[in-house]
Amino acid sequence: LGLGSPDASAAARCQLAFASRACERLRERSNDDATRVRLKAYDPCFTIVDEKVLAGDGDECETLTRERCDEYVSASSSTRDELVVFYMPHCEGHLYEDVVRARWSVGALRDLVCVGNTFETYADRWRAKSADPEKKRPSHVIAASSIARASLLDPGDTFAVQGAFNDTSVQTFELESDEELPAVVDAS
Repeated sequence: LGLGSPDASAAARCQLAFASRACERLRERSNDDATRVRLKAYDPCFTIVDEKVLAGDGDECETLTRERCDEYVSASSSTRDELVVFYMPHCEGHLYEDVVRARWSVGALRDLVCVGNTFETYADRWRAKSADPEKKRPSHVIAASSIARASLLDPGDTFAVQGAFNDTSVQTFELESDEELPAVVDAS
């Protein structure tokens, strides 16, 4: 989600290559023939060229409309014992908010991996009041920042294409089944 146009951006091409390689590795490591690893992509700035290239010559990637993306995010919360990876490089807080809010339960969060901006960054912005006041507070993301384990992909922003992976981390939630989730504060 929120990849950007690979046709127009070197950073988007690098991010897409990373996502494609991650899917390949997941396929290689899957011992279960029934396990299906599929890349689904959505960005409102995708061009027709982007969509055709992403679709490729097979089943590698499916581009989604905004409606299908919303349906997928909502449906992902009902998956059980199925790992769901959302790859969202450099998305706005409200897009992360939609994903985290849809999965706001211990079981659904345990089965979520989010690769994107570190949630702590959003929490820090709101604490420092440096977030855009026109934007809605990503309350679930801020609450999730206290329980997410984040590992930065490129801690020194040293990748050859500057900005491709700055603040991008792999975030997981290692929660016990009886653990309570942090309170969500909706106030701005």
